[in-house]
Amino acid sequence: MRNLIHLALLAAILPTALAANPADDAREILAMWEPKAVTFSKGTLTIILPQRAITPDLYSGVLAAGICLMGSGLSKDFSAVRELVVLNAFARQGYVNEHGAADCDQINAAPAGSVAWRSIIFGATHGH
Repeated sequence: MRNLIHLALLAAILPTALAANPADDAREILAMWEPKAVTFSKGTLTIILPQRAITPDLYSGVLAAGICLMGSGLSKDFSAVRELVVLNAFARQGYVNEHGAADCDQINAAPAGSVAWRSIIFGATHGH
């Protein structure tokens, strides 16, 4: 009976322990942007970059080329990311994507830099 209880507890804990951590995955795929910090809490992935200001091009690159394209190419699962926050070195300025990774399939399918691509990204974005 005791072994059965231990097995049941292990079965309940193991999937959580083996689940991918979006912060670790994001840190890995965003290495070229040299993030100062990457955290994930309650569906929000927050990335703090070393730049003094986050430009629209930098933000869209992190989302489209980083999270969406590289994430997909490296089989990283960002489906738990419901909101993506990209902030400057002081965590005071940046952008928030309210759809998180939900639009990645559409972003990946649209030509980079196109009106459709920018509409998908910035249609779900507000400043921070």
